[in-house]
This record gives sequence, C-alpha cells and structure tokens, in this order.
Amino acid sequence: MAANDNCERSILDSYLASLRKNRYAYQLGLELASRFVDARGGEVSHNKADNLTTLKLGKDTAFVFQPYPDIDRFYYEL
Repeated sequence: MAANDNCERSILDSYLASLRKNRYAYQLGLELASRFVDARGGEVSHNKADNLTTLKLGKDTAFVFQPYPDIDRFYYEL
C-alpha cells in the first residue's frame, strides 16, 4: 500500500477526478472545473501559449490540459 492510500482526497481532487472518470470532453470539463473553483473563492488562470489552465483552491493547485489536439478528453495533474 502506498503512503498516500490512507490520505483523503481534497475537494478539488475529488471533483476533477469525477470529471475525468466520467470522460468529459476537454472544453466542457474545463468550464465545469473553472466554475467549481470560482464558486468556492478559488483562482483560475489561463495560459493560452501553453494551453494550460491553473486552478487553485485552498492549498491545492491543479493543472488542466489537453495533451494532444486529437484527444478531446479532460486531463489534470494535482
């Protein structure tokens, strides 16, 4: 068992994981995730040059991206 297996997921991680699990398209997943963070007083910033969106909520920071233009799925790293 990995050390992190006993840790609870943050609210941001849980929400983003549910979007990913439900196979949301990139743009819709990004829009929903951004609204989620905004509604909870977090920060959303877009870097168009890198096609990367940063979501900050509490102590967590997530990076939302589309790894390849032909894969229309929501991806993130926390």
